[in-house]
Amino acid sequence: MFHHGFLSSLAKLTYRELDAFHGRPSPWLRTALRAHIGKVSAADSWPEYFELIRVPLPPKHEFVQKLIDAVANSERKGYHKAGMDFSRVHRSGVSCLLRKGESVSASASMRHVILEEAWRWKRGGETLYLDASCLTFGFGGDFLTAVDYSNTRSVSGASESGRGYSARGGRVAIQHSGDVLDEERSEGKHTIKVDLTAMSDRVASMWFTMSAWTTDLREIVRPEVRCFDPADTSGEPLAHFEFEDKSTGDQTAVVMCRVWRAKPGASWRVTAIGELCKGRVNNAPGYGPIKQAIATFSDDSGSV
Repeated sequence: MFHHGFLSSLAKLTYRELDAFHGRPSPWLRTALRAHIGKVSAADSWPEYFELIRVPLPPKHEFVQKLIDAVANSERKGYHKAGMDFSRVHRSGVSCLLRKGESVSASASMRHVILEEAWRWKRGGETLYLDASCLTFGFGGDFLTAVDYSNTRSVSGASESGRGYSARGGRVAIQHSGDVLDEERSEGKHTIKVDLTAMSDRVASMWFTMSAWTTDLREIVRPEVRCFDPADTSGEPLAHFEFEDKSTGDQTAVVMCRVWRAKPGASWRVTAIGELCKGRVNNAPGYGPIKQAIATFSDDSGSV
């Protein structure tokens, strides 16, 4: 509610450049804005916060009333609901935008997890593929199976099940949508659905990764992925990543996040990874480098 001072002063300097980029912010503007908002998000006091957004610090009674009014307006407009659980909101104020290595506890009642991956390629150019995968590991760190565009389901999460198999009642622990392409918009999407109640007790963790099929990641336009609980009425993701303008070099894959539990029956947790690496899906050098990257991460018990 107070950012308009900073944004207005910045906007006055950028109209001409925004027009030159057809309404899209230039690289220097995106970099400057992200850096400054990072400082704003990290502010530990109201005086520091207001100084950074270039707005005079209001009197205490006036500020308290503004906060009360803002909460009331947010609820009235449907931005949040009464009784909403804000435990997943990052301390910096960015909802569920986990930083590398940070974890969030999933709801004890969480039964499903959905991972959505989206990417784009240059208009009129060759169709590029970005592959979403889910790799599962046991409590001893043993690799169990991988679910991806070619092996689209695993009944228990502990072994390969192929395309047509399901458990009693049609239950499947992990299911991959396969490639969903919109050639007209030069966009692609993958969805991985996880039924935690169908997961084998052998499964300790699921690692969600994405990898470029024939290129490196820098050829992919605005790749992003979000992991969420479909039963969470807040609509807030468990984790959300965007890699636009971040240096990926010649890396071909990234380990996005890990959904894991300490023991069978324990509550699940989500940990942000964001680790770049080599590797591709069923294409040289395959999952080997991705598994090596996963092996570098461990919890206190030393298991993946």
